[in-house]
Amino acid sequence: MRRTKLFAFAIILFALGSIVCGQTTSTTKKTTTTKTTTTTTKKPTTTKTTTTKKPTTTKTTTTKKPTTTKTTTTKKPTTTKPPICNKQNLDSLKSCCKGSVGRMFTDAEIVKCTTGLSDQRLLQFTNFRMYLFYDNSNNFQMDSAANIAKLGPVPTVNECLFRLKNLIDANNSIIYENLIPLVEKASTANWISAGAPPTVSSASVATELVNVCQTVVEAMQPANLTVPYNKTTKVTSLARPFYFSQCIKGAALGSCPPTLRVNTAACNKSLSVLQTCGFFNATVPYVTK
Repeated sequence: MRRTKLFAFAIILFALGSIVCGQTTSTTKKTTTTKTTTTTTKKPTTTKTTTTKKPTTTKTTTTKKPTTTKTTTTKKPTTTKPPICNKQNLDSLKSCCKGSVGRMFTDAEIVKCTTGLSDQRLLQFTNFRMYLFYDNSNNFQMDSAANIAKLGPVPTVNECLFRLKNLIDANNSIIYENLIPLVEKASTANWISAGAPPTVSSASVATELVNVCQTVVEAMQPANLTVPYNKTTKVTSLARPFYFSQCIKGAALGSCPPTLRVNTAACNKSLSVLQTCGFFNATVPYVTK
């Protein structure tokens, strides 16, 4: 009986021991679950991938800017080409003004100075032709071989006409004051009156033209030209009578009063070429401004 009590008591102690042991094992399992929560250290790896994508977008925007600036610079050279002066023809300018300076010499005087000559160059230089003496690069040398060939007997005939009218003195200088009435007489009445009053204190538009051309002509060289008078003879002639005749023609073309100008595209283009290739650049100030 006593043994049975002891045996039962031992069983109870064994059962209690097993309960205690069960509790301790359950608590150790809980501490292991807290360790697994520390594995959340993998998150920072996602932030690194987002920062590497930003620099690639800024590079594409900067490469587009230089392409627009290149196209604008290529258009500039197209407007700067000057005309090749010796390829021009300014005869049409005579019809671009309703008045003009005409011939200063009579038919009889022209016949006297051209007897025995049948040279087309004499007719050619009754118009303004000074622009023909430029080379293809618009350089000017009056006494080059090519220009002498273009002139032929023209300077000799001009000197003859000036001497007939007593326009050259004993020193072979032009008497410019004697030219004023000739230019006045050769000018149409509407051309003379349209420009009055002159800006410089002078008597007339003709005086203005002569004064302007005197300044230009006296500065020109050479003063003498040796030219072919005909097929067998060369003559040395004064060059300034020829220069003056051309200057008066060119100045008259460029100085057409605004009230007499024919305002067409063709006339405006020819006037622009004259301003570039006129050589003398001799115009009456009050007419052009």
